Order: sequence, then structure tokens, then C-alpha cells
Amino acid sequence: SLHVTYSPEYPDLLPQFRIDSPVGLDEDETAQLHSLVVESAETMLGMAMVFGVQAGAVEALEAFVRARDDRNEADRERRLAEEEAAEKAKYAGTKVTMDSFTQWRTKFLKELAEQERVRALMRAEANKGKITGRALFEKDKTLAKSDMGLMADGDVTVDASQFEGLEDDAEEEEEEN
Repeated sequence: SLHVTYSPEYPDLLPQFRIDSPVGLDEDETAQLHSLVVESAETMLGMAMVFGVQAGAVEALEAFVRARDDRNEADRERRLAEEEAAEKAKYAGTKVTMDSFTQWRTKFLKELAEQERVRALMRAEANKGKITGRALFEKDKTLAKSDMGLMADGDVTVDASQFEGLEDDAEEEEEEN
């Protein structure tokens, strides 16, 4: 609030101005407002000035509020821009060039080869001492003939050599359809 104390020589002599409880103003803004009130009053010496001083004070307060709002908005926009830049930085990766890709691919292929080697060693270790079915039949020819005794009269034997190449013909027909 603006308090005015008139002197007996008013309007030829400036009245005393006091600003109480400037809501939301800091000390610097209060001092600026007081000096604006005094300057405004000095320009109106010799005539009624309180209404004009009060109007000037209202305009100054509105300017202070607009400036503060502008600063707050600029700060908010700056913080948003910083947050957005930080968010983008999270997802920004290494730029891929031909050299970096080649280095990565070489390393990746070495890792795959190492994994395959480990798997092969694990399979060999798991099959250690075991013999495969093919190896069994190659080792003991009587195993192939042992099932012949289980065949009953009227069963047909099939010669697999007659069907060689038929698989290739079936694949070609599927491709055509």
C-alpha cells in the first residue's frame, strides 16, 4: 500500500511517500518503486499529483510482475530444454562408421566362434564313451540282419536305391505350385 503524508505547502512541495507491505516484491524492487513514485511526483510539482503518482505506481507494479513472470517462464523453458537435452543424451549412442562396424563385427564373430567351440566341447564331453547308432551298425554287421528274423510271411522288403532322386522331384513340384 502507498501512504502519502501531505505537507502544508502541497502541491508546491512533495508529500512524503511510504510503501508498506509490498506483496511479492524484494527489497530492490521496493526501492525502485519508491524512486519511481518520487520521480513521478517531482514531474507533477505545482499541481495535484497523488492520483497520477498512484497510477504510475500501479503501472510500475504491473511491469515488475510481468518481468518476474517473464523470468520465471524463461527459467522454466531453460529447465525444460536442459531436461530434454539430458533425455536425448540418454538415448544417444555411438555413431556407427564403417571402421567401428568392422571392429564390432570382428569381435562379434570371434565371440560366436568361441561359443560354438565351447558348445562342441560340451557335446563331445557329454557323448564321451557313447557310440552312435551308425557306428554300431558299421561295427557289427549282424545288427542289420537281426531284424530280418522278425519279418513275417507276406512282408515286403523295400530297396531304397529305387527311390533315390524322388525327393528332389517332390521339392521341384512344390516350388512350381
